Amino acid sequence: MIHRGGLYEVDFPRTGPHPCVVLTRQEAIPVPGSVTVAFVSSTRRGHPAEVALDEDRLEIRPGSVVNCDDLATLPKQMLGKSRAI
Repeated sequence: MIHRGGLYEVDFPRTGPHPCVVLTRQEAIPVPGSVTVAFVSSTRRGHPAEVALDEDRLEIRPGSVVNCDDLATLPKQMLGKSRAI
């Protein structure tokens, strides 16, 4: 089951596997065939749209952030395994 705030692997055709955080509200996830996600990056730029992550509980590189400037709406089938430990 997909959860809001969950970190999932997404295999993008051109860039390959990439972690993303689901932003769609929980009540809306079962209804449409897609979800909105924010990309996770290990490159910190220090701008206000970055949200730090607790990498101790996630399978991500140390210092990774959610980039809230980089959003996408994707078919739910694109979400792969959960990256939470």
